[in-house]
Amino acid sequence: MLLFLDTEFTDFAKHDLISLALVGEDGREFYAERTDYQRDVCSQFVHQEVLPLLGRVPGAQCTQSEF
Repeated sequence: MLLFLDTEFTDFAKHDLISLALVGEDGREFYAERTDYQRDVCSQFVHQEVLPLLGRVPGAQCTQSEF
């Protein structure tokens, strides 16, 4: 089975995982967003393009330990 992976993280230099999405070729999906990532190290791109999109999937928010 093929899995397609997409992640978002804070920055290339000081990376901290923000979200993870997995989609199987059979259509099954997994998506999670961390609520405890390091906002203070997010790049300008992440602030502009990624953070405004978070919180749109009910039940996807979790902490790193829940992840």
